Amino acid sequence: MVCMTFSLRNRLCSAFLQVSACLLLCHASQAQVSYQNDVAPILENHCVKCHGEEKQKSGLRLDQRPLMLKGGDSGLPAVVPKKPEKSFLLEVVSDPDHEIAMPPKGDRLTKEHITTLSNWITEGADWPGQMDKKLEL
Repeated sequence: MVCMTFSLRNRLCSAFLQVSACLLLCHASQAQVSYQNDVAPILENHCVKCHGEEKQKSGLRLDQRPLMLKGGDSGLPAVVPKKPEKSFLLEVVSDPDHEIAMPPKGDRLTKEHITTLSNWITEGADWPGQMDKKLEL
C-alpha cells in the first residue's frame, strides 16, 4: 500500500509539473512586446536616421508616437494600433518589391524584426511615456 501511494504521488507530481511547464511556456510565448526592449532598437537601428528629429524624409517621423500615428506625405498612418494590416510601416518594411521598400539602403529588417513590429502593433502599439501625447499642430 505504501509503495502504491508513493507511486501514485510521484505520477501526480509529475503530471502537475508537466502541466505547469506547459502553462509557463504558453504564457512566455504570449508575452507582450516591449517598446523599450524590442521595438525601439529596431526603429533606432533602421528608421530614425531618416525619419527622426533631425531628418523627416517623406515628412515621416518615427521617433514620436503621435507623429508615427499621423504618418507622412503618403497620407497614410505609419502605424494603426491593433491593425497591422492597415499599418503602412509594415507594408514598406515587409515587401522588398514595394515601390518605396524600406529601408532603401543597407540591411533589410529580418523576419523576426517584422514579426516584432507586427505583434507590437497588434497589441496596441504601446509606447510608455508617449501614450498620452497628442499631436501638436
